[in-house]
Amino acid sequence: MKLNPVGYRVIVRPDTVKEMTDGGIVLATQTLERESKAMTTGTLIAKGPNVGHGVESIPEGARVSYAKYAGAEFGIPVKDSITHEKTMYRIINDEDILAGIELEEGDDGYSPVSMEDDD
Repeated sequence: MKLNPVGYRVIVRPDTVKEMTDGGIVLATQTLERESKAMTTGTLIAKGPNVGHGVESIPEGARVSYAKYAGAEFGIPVKDSITHEKTMYRIINDEDILAGIELEEGDDGYSPVSMEDDD
């Protein structure tokens, strides 16, 4: 399935938080902090044709930070899912993208790094 936003909108797949380690230990102490950060970062999936506000220079597939309550959330059912799982997305106005995120080697994905301006 291909998602095609219209106008100045973008589609972002929000990050998810692991609630349990691979060994079965439930994460409690840092979960709220990580969940809060995950709710405002994600992967840029698609951009509409009229995107501006600096977002036009962020490539699709890049990680972005966005306003916490931005956009509308929707889910697409995962093909062949017995449990009716959905992949969640957000349709967001381009002005609600706050920054592109570049990860340096060794980063855990929760520490935004400032991007250099090419101008």
